[in-house]
Amino acid sequence: AISALTFVINYFLVDNKFPISLESSIAVLVIACPCAMGLATPTAVSVGLGLAAKMGIIVKKASVFEEINAIQTIVFDKTGTLTSGDLQISMNDLDANYDQELVWGIIKSLEQRSNHPIAHRILSLTDHVSETPLEDIEEIKGRGLKARHNNQEVKFGSADFAAISDNNADLFLSIDGKLVASFNVSDELKNDAVETIQFFAKKQINTMMLSGDSQKKTASAAALLHIKDFKGGQLPEDKLAELKQLKSNSKVAMIGDGINDSPALALADVGISIGNSNALAVDSAKVVIVGSKLGLLSQLFKISDKVVQTIKQNLFWAFAYNLVAIPLAAAGYLDPMLAALSMAFSDVIVIGNSLRLKMMLPSSIR
Repeated sequence: AISALTFVINYFLVDNKFPISLESSIAVLVIACPCAMGLATPTAVSVGLGLAAKMGIIVKKASVFEEINAIQTIVFDKTGTLTSGDLQISMNDLDANYDQELVWGIIKSLEQRSNHPIAHRILSLTDHVSETPLEDIEEIKGRGLKARHNNQEVKFGSADFAAISDNNADLFLSIDGKLVASFNVSDELKNDAVETIQFFAKKQINTMMLSGDSQKKTASAAALLHIKDFKGGQLPEDKLAELKQLKSNSKVAMIGDGINDSPALALADVGISIGNSNALAVDSAKVVIVGSKLGLLSQLFKISDKVVQTIKQNLFWAFAYNLVAIPLAAAGYLDPMLAALSMAFSDVIVIGNSLRLKMMLPSSIR
């Protein structure tokens, strides 16, 4: 439109000759070529993607950097995410009517059908134990497993699931509603967990913990991490409901590692899978952090800040070039060849700024 208007004004109103009017019109078209604006975002994003991948952060979508930059609330799972996942499991009480090897054999048969981190740890403790034949084995996500043994109902999981009123332990094995054995499960925080939470506090990003563990254990971990907002005893559907509520008021990121976190990872504005995650959790997330180093989360947010900052700088230079050069071309001060040269120069500025990011980014995010 500006190019056509330039021709009309120059030829009909200013009474310039046809070639001069046409040259001014063409110069405006050449300058208006949106190459610099088209390069502004992908050049910066490609630098961020490359550096993130080298650090072990797999970003699936280019838009993730801008989405992360807008995050206001981060929701953490606990076990395997904020904690090491190296679970210590010990048996507390054992009914005198049951043999210990039989009990461990039942638990082994049940846990072989589960992908939960606790299942992997239990199986590593039961290599020497023979499986106890069970029928109708079924996993209830976030609660436990059940089956039948000698026409009796076997349940292994939380107190509510096993229909046990005693909540002093973490896991319970019941047969026909009678407590057979209880177990304590302990876990340690990752070395970089406190530092990571402090990083988000400094950025004024709200942090929250949602855990399937008991409220008591969740509160203990939250106190060590200085997380004020936390909830324990969360089933997958509970986490999903909490995410929906949070999303109505702010942009939310979810960090988790297990199959129980998959629905929440998919629902969050940015789902981040960390550690030796279940395949479903990896598929549901937009970002995958290879390994269990929680500190890479802060690196991801630092990279996003720098990438978005560079995108804004690139767009500023691209628009500034157009704002200055188009009026000059319309007034006849730039012929098409000079316009082409200046247009190419604007591309060089944008690409150069992105290359500067590539050189400066590794040191600036330490």
